[in-house]
Amino acid sequence: YRDALTKQFIYTTEDRDKAWLARPYKPDGWNLVHGLFRLPENSPRVFWELERAPDNVEFIVDNASIKPVTCNPDMLLKNGKLEDAGVSKYWDTWGGEVGLDIVTGYGGSGNALKAFKRPHLSHGPAQIIDMDCINAGERLAFQAK
Repeated sequence: YRDALTKQFIYTTEDRDKAWLARPYKPDGWNLVHGLFRLPENSPRVFWELERAPDNVEFIVDNASIKPVTCNPDMLLKNGKLEDAGVSKYWDTWGGEVGLDIVTGYGGSGNALKAFKRPHLSHGPAQIIDMDCINAGERLAFQAK
């Protein structure tokens, strides 16, 4: 992000290679866990683990898969229209305890992403952009309603 006073870009760490629970969370139902991972170079195998849920929570895993990801430079934001089963798949938040929810989209159709409990102007929805499809220094155009 940029420092408001100096306008300097400040690098922050990114939790890129983790899976996240899609929102909204359903405590008594099925929930989607998803993520993108970069394989380490020269590794003979990859270990995958589902963890970090509160203590004494039972897991039931169904329809799990890991597949290669193809790069599409026309879709740098994944699930940009929130078409994936009405959940926040690939979206996360930046800053604090910001909440995300799926609401009715612009004009009363489709889905939209609502960010709430934003304690600071810089906190809101976020997504890591895959740099495999673009080159450093390229300009990107963003658009949303």
